[in-house]
Amino acid sequence: MSGMTDPSRNDAPKKDGRDGGVQSASQRTNAGSRRMVVLAVCLIVVAILIVCVAVVQAKAAVSRHRGYRGTEQIQLVQPQSTPSDSASSPAQPDSTASGASDESSSAAAIDWQGASGGAYPDVSQAEDLSISVSLADQRVYIKDGDTTIYTMICSSGMDDSTPHGTFTVQSRGENFFNPNEQMGANWWVSFYGNYLFHTVPTDSDGNYIVSEAEKLGRPASHGCLRLTVSDAKWIYDNIPDGTTVVIA
Repeated sequence: MSGMTDPSRNDAPKKDGRDGGVQSASQRTNAGSRRMVVLAVCLIVVAILIVCVAVVQAKAAVSRHRGYRGTEQIQLVQPQSTPSDSASSPAQPDSTASGASDESSSAAAIDWQGASGGAYPDVSQAEDLSISVSLADQRVYIKDGDTTIYTMICSSGMDDSTPHGTFTVQSRGENFFNPNEQMGANWWVSFYGNYLFHTVPTDSDGNYIVSEAEKLGRPASHGCLRLTVSDAKWIYDNIPDGTTVVIA
């Protein structure tokens, strides 16, 4: 009986050895699978972070090129008590400052319906026609090469909202009305998308808004360049598409 017992005892460790090997291989396989899963999750997280960074950088780039809000010109906005103040408002309390009084009288005398620079030139003979706009002076200069052949009074955008740069005349129309602003204008000429030369504002019935028209000569628009009725009509009739417009 002892002879039968001994083989049995010899078989037991062999069986246990095989089971241990199987279990060890299974554990190694499971550990390898877990490592692969962890690696895959890490790669997905890294990819998501890269995409997020790219989106943030793209949005930042769009913001930098979208506002045309050159802060170097912010001082051009003249101090006003309210946006509705007209050029004919009473002078500042210091009535002894004759310079301020003279300036107010000059602004109030602007004929917002007529030709602000006198008789118009014949631009059909111009060899190098262009338009130059001075935001500091609130003036539009019609030029032939380096020579200014006509000067107009304008009103640019409040808070420096008129874009700075070099543009070209693109299109034109007789009138428009913006329901968001509850204002429109006549004789518009586009120089950059929805940025236009046009008349002083009109209301929903097409009548000129006198309180806005009297602001001519100082920043008052939402980015467009307001002109007298006559000046806007002249640009509409005489300045061809493709003409260079420089605003500074």
